[in-house]
Amino acid sequence: MPFSADHQHYPKEGDTTTTSRDETMSTGANTKSNETHGSQTEIGDYNVLILEKDIPMVSRLVIWLKRVFPEIQVVAVISSLSEIPTVFRNHKPDLIFCKATYIQAIKAFLDETALPGIISLSESPEDAIKALRQENYGFISLPLKGEEASLSIRCALKKVERHKKQLEAISESSNRKSKLIGVPTIDGLEFINSEDIIRCEGLQKCTLIITTARTHIISSYSIGKFRELLKGCGFFPCHRSHHINLKFVKKYSREGYIFFSSDSKPVPLSRRRKSDFLHQIRS
Repeated sequence: MPFSADHQHYPKEGDTTTTSRDETMSTGANTKSNETHGSQTEIGDYNVLILEKDIPMVSRLVIWLKRVFPEIQVVAVISSLSEIPTVFRNHKPDLIFCKATYIQAIKAFLDETALPGIISLSESPEDAIKALRQENYGFISLPLKGEEASLSIRCALKKVERHKKQLEAISESSNRKSKLIGVPTIDGLEFINSEDIIRCEGLQKCTLIITTARTHIISSYSIGKFRELLKGCGFFPCHRSHHINLKFVKKYSREGYIFFSSDSKPVPLSRRRKSDFLHQIRS
């Protein structure tokens, strides 16, 4: 029996012990393959945590993952939420596979900035809709259906990769640098220090700029242009129509709005960018 209900599996670094594919998984070896698999991506390795008590089902899932997704490493199989902190300290998993009934408890158990992608496991097709509403990374119907599961996991890995790139970009922008930028206005070209800009708001093809010195500046540049100009200056794209200077953020409300120390107008925060925003604002 590969796993027991109370078993925690934490592979040590450098451990390359392997056993038969039909019995269990390779626990430490980071297997790579140059062969072309229908589900293989051209991106790096991903740590996966499985939270489940059904041992036979877990065994089948682990063997299947190893065969179809060599870029995935199952770092732990646990049966209790209380074991999650240990796994996160040691491995920082990118994805959690768990039954739909665990999802809300996991989200309550972990800080939202540390929450990995979740792939829901369920025998009920209705849980697939719930998974979408909860913004999970994927859904796998049980018993395991290879083609459907492969598609869901491929999509989840792409989301993980996008999330990693977003965090890298945020980390770079946290090294705030002051920059003097030229802003085209109706009167000509106005030069503004990036540190004096509180936020930018897209208005069709123009952009409204709120600064500490003046209330309103309207520029013919689009909001996308200002994202480029203010890159590396401590700004964050909280919404497709808003680009904000994080140093002026004073409050975030439960309703999903950001408030500023020098600008009382609330700015919406996109739900899919909430985790990245909280990660950056706390760093």
